[in-house]
Amino acid sequence: MTSAAREGRVKRGSFLLAFSAISSYTRRGLIDDEVGEFSTPLKFISDNWGLPYLTPRIAKTHNMEHLFDFEAGPRAPSVFTQRAKTFGDPYSYPSNFPDWPAGTVPVTDPFG
Repeated sequence: MTSAAREGRVKRGSFLLAFSAISSYTRRGLIDDEVGEFSTPLKFISDNWGLPYLTPRIAKTHNMEHLFDFEAGPRAPSVFTQRAKTFGDPYSYPSNFPDWPAGTVPVTDPFG
């Protein structure tokens, strides 16, 4: 359960969806637990560019401008030259994966 759910900021019967803000302007290391909804990015766009809200729902939602630091300027990109370790190919089931826990018998035909 998230802190938002524990504090009662989420309506009963609704569901939570994780949101990742990926930008060279995001505040490094920030973990935000504000409750937003699907209109949150629309409010950010409206506020950032001075546009009118399209609906009353957008006007009432959370604005995510605190996730960004536009005054500091963009951070340089992190470029990795080493490829991530992978196993096998994406088109075959990993029945011989070397890191299976001892005693694991993988299913060779999961849909058969």
